[in-house]
Amino acid sequence: MAGKYMTIGQLAKRFEVSERTIKNWWLSGKTPLELFCPRHLIGSSGLRFTRKSVEVFEGECHVKPEDYTE
Repeated sequence: MAGKYMTIGQLAKRFEVSERTIKNWWLSGKTPLELFCPRHLIGSSGLRFTRKSVEVFEGECHVKPEDYTE
């Protein structure tokens, strides 16, 4: 994975779930997903997550889409 972050849309596509499911995973606090926020601002591009936290999520987390769906 290149770059410092992935957008919520990229994550949704990668895990074949909706953006709302990704947001629910993050809001649950049960995943390692961390926001990437330069200057601690969430911009008009929406939620972005650090690549490192996505890698940890893929490798260590056992969350299933049906656990946190719309």
